[in-house]
Amino acid sequence: IEIADFSGQETLIDFTSVESLSDHEFRDSGLRGRWVAERGRIRVGNREAFFTDAPVASRGNALASTSAATVPGSLEFILDDPVQRFGLLVSTGTRSGWQLTAYDELDQPLGSVERSMLGAGYAMFLGAEFTQPAKRVVIVEHIPSGQNDVFDDIRFEAVPEPTHLSWVAVNCALLVAGWRYRSGRNRRNKVAIRSEID
Repeated sequence: IEIADFSGQETLIDFTSVESLSDHEFRDSGLRGRWVAERGRIRVGNREAFFTDAPVASRGNALASTSAATVPGSLEFILDDPVQRFGLLVSTGTRSGWQLTAYDELDQPLGSVERSMLGAGYAMFLGAEFTQPAKRVVIVEHIPSGQNDVFDDIRFEAVPEPTHLSWVAVNCALLVAGWRYRSGRNRRNKVAIRSEID
C-alpha cells in the first residue's frame, strides 16, 4: 500500500520526540522498536538529506543505524494494540531492497511485502495492509548494502470492521430520519396553529 491508502487518522511517529531510546530500543506512541544486528546501534538525529526526494516526508529527525553492516540487521516493532495497516519510509546510501513481515498475536506470520529502491539514496515507502490484525512487524534489508539504514515517518492504524462501519451508517441514517420526522411534524404544527389563529 501507499501513504494515500491510510485514513489520515493513523498514528504517526516522526521522531521529533521519542519517549525513550537506548542503543538498541526505542519506545514511542503505541509501539516499541528494537534494532537486531550483529553490530551497531540506533540513534535519532537529523537525517533530512536521506529524504529530499520524498516530498511527503517530515523534516528533521529520523531513526538511523550507526554502524554499516555487510549482513542485514532488522528493525522489529512490537505494537501495543493490533493494527491492520503499517508503513514507514526507508533509505540507505546505495540501492537496496527491503522486506516487511507481519505477525499476529500468536506470532504466526501474516505475510510479507518486498520493495526495491529506485536508486542509490532514494527514499522509499514500505507499507502493507493485513487481512488479520498484526501485533509485531519486522523490517529487513534483504540486500545488504554495507551502508547505514535510515527510517522515518512510521505510521500505523487499526481498520474498523465492516460490521462496525455498517452500524455507523445505520445509526446516521436513523438520526437523519428522526430529524426529518421532527422537522416535518413541527411544520405541520405551525400550519395548524396559524389556521386556528386565522
